[in-house]
Amino acid sequence: CYACKREAMVVDRYTHILLNFYGYEFETYDEIQEWLLEGLGDDGRLENLYGKSLPKSQIYARFHGKIVDFCKGKIKRGALQKEVPGLCPDS
Repeated sequence: CYACKREAMVVDRYTHILLNFYGYEFETYDEIQEWLLEGLGDDGRLENLYGKSLPKSQIYARFHGKIVDFCKGKIKRGALQKEVPGLCPDS
């Protein structure tokens, strides 16, 4: 999706594991994608975040990249580890 510059939010194992850690459960990756796209919205918040207008393909690529960067090294046996500082929803 990124290389083709398509307006598609990539949903992968990292995304699923991160959302599951916080108690979100989805039946399919399509449901996760739909939920994420609703949350990203079209109300200008992302332009404020980046300080400029970006194509949706770039926004989605950056968003997914942040998920991947965060999750790398923090997943063991298919789950995020609770000892990651600031991550535990129970703290």
